[in-house]
Amino acid sequence: MPSSAPDIQPAIDRLVDCGPLKTWSVVVTILGDLLRDPADRIHGRSLAALTGPMGIADPALRVALHRLKKDGWIESARDGRESLYWLSDVARGETERVRERIYGRGPADVGNLRLILLPADADPFEDNGFEALTIAPRLVLTNAAETPPEALQLPMPASPFPDWLTDQLCAPDHRHEFRRLSASVDATLATTLPTAVVPCAILRMLILHQWRRLHLRHSAIADAVLPPDWDGARARQAVIRGLHTLPRPSLADLAAAPRL
Repeated sequence: MPSSAPDIQPAIDRLVDCGPLKTWSVVVTILGDLLRDPADRIHGRSLAALTGPMGIADPALRVALHRLKKDGWIESARDGRESLYWLSDVARGETERVRERIYGRGPADVGNLRLILLPADADPFEDNGFEALTIAPRLVLTNAAETPPEALQLPMPASPFPDWLTDQLCAPDHRHEFRRLSASVDATLATTLPTAVVPCAILRMLILHQWRRLHLRHSAIADAVLPPDWDGARARQAVIRGLHTLPRPSLADLAAAPRL
């Protein structure tokens, strides 16, 4: 009897086309989403089941896992003939540090912002322990509690920003990528979605990964000051809908599910 499960390959291809997939980065996205507890472990076959339909071959997955282990991002152990993987303490700390940005329903809290103008002979403004966004030479938007004494503090610009300032905060090409992701997620959610564990998880991971890839290249400060209907904010809402519609699977269900 033919399967009644929907064909999700068009949705997979649509989401893959939103941007290049680096295998190691896809693995980081998957582990960050699924391994919420320090005791959580994922089988290598589960990772292969998720990444294979994305076009990531098993040899490429093995190379990425080896690289991540060498870099201290993951740890592994044998479980019979299987391999188990989990996040290192360093990786877990880095994952938690950006979790609010990735999963939050709005911009991350960046605190009080200051717009400062540095003198011509000032040293570069280093963003040590805080956020700093250079808008123009010597003009910096920052949430630093203390700024150089020689800096001139300026009034924050009123919103809506002029086009040139919006382009400084997020380049037009980057905004286009956010729009493309929004459209791809909306198109995916408008189709008949699968109910099986692995297909749902694949779509979830692709949506999450493309969002994470774009969003972490974008300044948290710019996200906080741009208007609530800008392209990145719309992409966030589409992603939130996608993650709600395609809930996080349990590791046990993934381990028991067959590959596509």
